[in-house]
Amino acid sequence: MNITQFIPSIFKKKVKPSTFVRKYERHECSFISKLIFLDTSAKLDGVVNEISRGGAIFRPAQSYILMRNSETIGIELNGEVVSGKIVTTRDFGYAIKFFKELPEEEVIYALDNSMMI
Repeated sequence: MNITQFIPSIFKKKVKPSTFVRKYERHECSFISKLIFLDTSAKLDGVVNEISRGGAIFRPAQSYILMRNSETIGIELNGEVVSGKIVTTRDFGYAIKFFKELPEEEVIYALDNSMMI
């Protein structure tokens, strides 16, 4: 006998399947860039491995990655610096959310000028 059959239906948790949909499509790429920490002006050389209108994944050219969550940064993109915030640090790099969405043309230009590494 299952005890859950005695629980009134108003108390049963209704579980909806989780369907997470990204706001912008992510694009894999490889282009050399610099990450600039705006509070200290320190720069890190590295590679952007993924980009969308809302953010990017930046992999520093170092053998280790320091935990840098919530830091305000700038990232060189198409010859300009785009500002954003590091939202998470992973073993594959820094996930960056841009403060201002990039126009689709800038993303396409970056993808057209990316290279295979």
